[in-house]
Amino acid sequence: MSDILDLLVILTPEHLPTLRRRCPRCDTETVHRCAERFRVNGNGRRLDVWLLYLCDGCGRTWKRTVHTRARPEALGADLVAFERNDPAAVARVAFDPAGVPLDPVPFQVRGPEDLPVAPFRLRLRMDPPFPLRLDQALCRVLDLSRSALVKAVDRGIIDPGGRRALRRPAAEAGAIRVDGAALSARPCAPGSAPEAARPAGSSRSGPA
Repeated sequence: MSDILDLLVILTPEHLPTLRRRCPRCDTETVHRCAERFRVNGNGRRLDVWLLYLCDGCGRTWKRTVHTRARPEALGADLVAFERNDPAAVARVAFDPAGVPLDPVPFQVRGPEDLPVAPFRLRLRMDPPFPLRLDQALCRVLDLSRSALVKAVDRGIIDPGGRRALRRPAAEAGAIRVDGAALSARPCAPGSAPEAARPAGSSRSGPA
């Protein structure tokens, strides 16, 4: 029977991501913010669905395509969610990076105030799921610079499945084994990481 502690940390984005695109009215690239509303347009037995964004500069609406000429039955329960502007559906689409470059989003960390000084398994939960690389998540959660994180991975102090795994989405990570004793004994132990190691615009939150 394993005596290794399981540690759950929840990562929560502080707001929906913005994106930058050229606004025809402003005649320049501007920040666009999600209006948290869908638009559903019917054309016979086919539906078009968009998520709406507003230009920061002039308020012009931009429609981000979600579905094109879709059959209502193919959308299933999603159609009701779109028509009701369901917050979960809005977040799911807004955080989907497919085809749309998203600005980085600051996020909060909820978990124990102090890390165990013993081996433990770290599990990350994204609530809701949002684009974030595993190295960015671990630097924030463990309060390490990226160089210190890579060294700890190379030495087996942190085991996410190899150095290459650090570039994968944090949402796809399984249990990450951490040698808490070895981590706390290092010069770059939690609490000493430089600010540059954290994602731009993020701030450390208190424990849940």
